[in-house]
Amino acid sequence: MRALHSAPPTTPPTAAWSTTDDELLLTSKTSGKKWVEISPLFPGKTSNACRKRHARLVTNAQLEWNAEREKDLAMEFVSAKVGFFKSLAGNLGLEWQQVEKKVGSLSSFLPSR
Repeated sequence: MRALHSAPPTTPPTAAWSTTDDELLLTSKTSGKKWVEISPLFPGKTSNACRKRHARLVTNAQLEWNAEREKDLAMEFVSAKVGFFKSLAGNLGLEWQQVEKKVGSLSSFLPSR
């Protein structure tokens, strides 16, 4: 027969990750250490916990926008936009700037979002 209540955990929950922990974790991994070498630096944390925390930190860092990333996005957008309108213009025998202007006035023909 199954017990109605589970036993309390045998190990207490570990402390939350601190900014110092995050920095040490990132530095340790960047230096080429393996998770099994890194986890002892964080008492109570497993190799898997370190790996998951690292993945979360890297993902969040990739999502952060700063002035440099915004500038890069703007430059890529302009490049892609010009290429897009040049392609349309080539198909229609027009200048890309003419096509760009006209597309702005076609809202009644374009599907709504």
